[in-house]
Amino acid sequence: MYLYTPVLFSQITTTTMLRPALLLLPLFAVCLANFRWSFPINYQDLLIKPLSTSFSCDNRPFGYYADVENNCQIYHVCVPFFDATGDHKHAYMFSFICGNQTIFSQDILGCASLAEAYPCEDAPSLFDFVNAKFGNVPEIEEDV
Repeated sequence: MYLYTPVLFSQITTTTMLRPALLLLPLFAVCLANFRWSFPINYQDLLIKPLSTSFSCDNRPFGYYADVENNCQIYHVCVPFFDATGDHKHAYMFSFICGNQTIFSQDILGCASLAEAYPCEDAPSLFDFVNAKFGNVPEIEEDV
């Protein structure tokens, strides 16, 4: 005879964990949406010209993108969001600023000095090529 009613672990996880997760999901989405164009207070001191906020992640695949309109001093990570049917609904955009005297180099997906970085104006030519590598696992050749 049990002094308590046995509860399956799956029942605990379903009722105990699902409800808070569903309540926190909209809050998480709002937090994610607020990372676009969010920089430190003195970010203007690092930029060559005033900030342009025209870059958008809409209709872009997952990847890292140099912001050419901001002289590649800013780059964005685009994360597309799909619904259950696979339709593209929205794209989250995370914006970052490179350190002083550096720009985003699209070929290495990182910030580099002006002398070493890929030319900013040519960065869009690498968007598809470099970002297509995300998620691809190279095949390993076996020694015979």
